[in-house]
Amino acid sequence: MLALLLTLLTVLRPQPNSPEQAIAWRHGDCEPPPITIHEKPTWIRHRVAPREKLSEVAARYAVKRDDLVRWNKLRSRRVRLRRGQVLKVQTTRVPLPKFSVPYTVREGDSWESIAIANRIDLRHLRNTNWGRKLKPGTDIDLWIDPSRVRRVGCSKHPVPSLAQLVQMHGLTDAQLDAAQGRGAPSYGRLKNAIQLPESELYTRREHLRLLWASGHTIRQIFRAFAQLRYADGFDGRIMIGSISLKRGRRFPPHRSHQSGRDIDIRLPLLPGLPDTAYPNPDEVDWLATWALIKAFIDTGEVSMIFFDGKLQKKIYQAARWQGYTPEELAQWIHWPSRSGKKTAIVRHSKGHTGHIHVRLKCGPNEPRCRGT
Repeated sequence: MLALLLTLLTVLRPQPNSPEQAIAWRHGDCEPPPITIHEKPTWIRHRVAPREKLSEVAARYAVKRDDLVRWNKLRSRRVRLRRGQVLKVQTTRVPLPKFSVPYTVREGDSWESIAIANRIDLRHLRNTNWGRKLKPGTDIDLWIDPSRVRRVGCSKHPVPSLAQLVQMHGLTDAQLDAAQGRGAPSYGRLKNAIQLPESELYTRREHLRLLWASGHTIRQIFRAFAQLRYADGFDGRIMIGSISLKRGRRFPPHRSHQSGRDIDIRLPLLPGLPDTAYPNPDEVDWLATWALIKAFIDTGEVSMIFFDGKLQKKIYQAARWQGYTPEELAQWIHWPSRSGKKTAIVRHSKGHTGHIHVRLKCGPNEPRCRGT
């Protein structure tokens, strides 16, 4: 039997070496627990943690959910896993398993404040402590996932000036000033467009004919990605998908992207995962996604950012983990507001689940550019 030929390495439930280490891990320490990397795919056994989903298991081992279904003869990708259930996984990446840390409730604690202070998903925290009430002195469990490596805010370097960034990419201010968007995003065109240059700051899609932009847009891309890479220290891969055609105008399936100031950027994924246009939310690095959004907001040149409303709570939670208050976030993220008025920068747009759509304001050298 094939099962007898498999080398199965049982992943046990380790504990941190000290309480201090547990605190560091749950706060997203910049020196995370070690991850074993095998040269060739190796069979291991994963023991399901409380409320763990199949998509979470797939993400932590950088494998596909469909493969987990096939390897374990599950009914479907949406199967509900049981605590303690053992799954076979073939992977090259083996992080330490999840573990629980006891937490004693204090006066004034709420589920939300505990989740934010410990960088834990609020819904998961409540589900893994179902039936328990928050009373001072009560013990609850904080389930920590060491595979969630923190890649934002762990290193900082001086950010090059805009002039330096322009020079680094072989461009001149004269070229950038001449590249202008005309008209509106949904009815416009480009004059003297510049193709987004190759850069270490980002990755470009294969079809370069969709990566033409105004000079103002090129400058803001440089500024935002430089902040993400240098100031925030994020070193993961991020792909810029679509901006505009060389002369603007419409290209399917987009109604906008006609005047060189609409930018589609794929969501950054967790380490080890292959690029995909439509990742599962459990595969996304939400701290990096928020850092990317905030970097564009900090340019002061963003008109709006389109992102599916159902996923906005993920970036909202990541922003709260980073210390931003609900009052600050109200001006930037529409969620959790139920108001029909769209005044925040990040707004709902159906179908924007695997990427953010950044729309910039008109540049100072674009007299024929029009608003939204």
